[in-house]
Amino acid sequence: SAFDGLCLAFSSWRYPRSAFAKASGKPFRSIRKDKGALGEYLLFDALRRIKGEWLFNLYLPIGKEYTEIDSLLICRRGIFIFESKNFSGRVYGLSSQTEWTQTRKTKRGIRKQKFFNPLMQNAAHEKALSAVIGRKSFHPIVVFGKKCELYTPAADERPREITTLRGLKRLVRSFTKTGPDKTETSRLRSVLLPYTQATERQKAEHIRFVAKRNQ
Repeated sequence: SAFDGLCLAFSSWRYPRSAFAKASGKPFRSIRKDKGALGEYLLFDALRRIKGEWLFNLYLPIGKEYTEIDSLLICRRGIFIFESKNFSGRVYGLSSQTEWTQTRKTKRGIRKQKFFNPLMQNAAHEKALSAVIGRKSFHPIVVFGKKCELYTPAADERPREITTLRGLKRLVRSFTKTGPDKTETSRLRSVLLPYTQATERQKAEHIRFVAKRNQ
């Protein structure tokens, strides 16, 4: 829509000065061509007014593998683990199912795509993050695209863990300010920052792990 186009234009204008741009090192034109990266940036942009520390693309060890956290926000409202799914169309799945389904209309008809249960992804993220920082209290949230329709009982069963980009800001602001204070936030950032600087080998291992899991 024209409104969504205007919102994207303002987001692109803000991008060069953002923490996301500094972390990615890429111009907006490059981010815009990458659906996954664009979803992660729009997630960050929606919450830009919340004071806290952001970390992106953390590769955390989990056994002999690595799990990747798209975006992490540490603030007075808590430690938020975001799994970005920049999908359109409809999403179906149960909390207990390993695979969920996305359907969307294309010029060639309805297209179906299977993907790993994002709630299970975030559960792995929580486990890995807890092992690194020694905390167990997190707010894991799966964020789908603005135009995504959620036809999954999980969205009703776990409303504070699944949302679309449109409802993200309201959801995050619904959490009380009982999270880390400024000093602890700074300390946690220092501990986690090295995990955003993964080697090419670690990234390749993660890609192989994801490919194997999705077979």
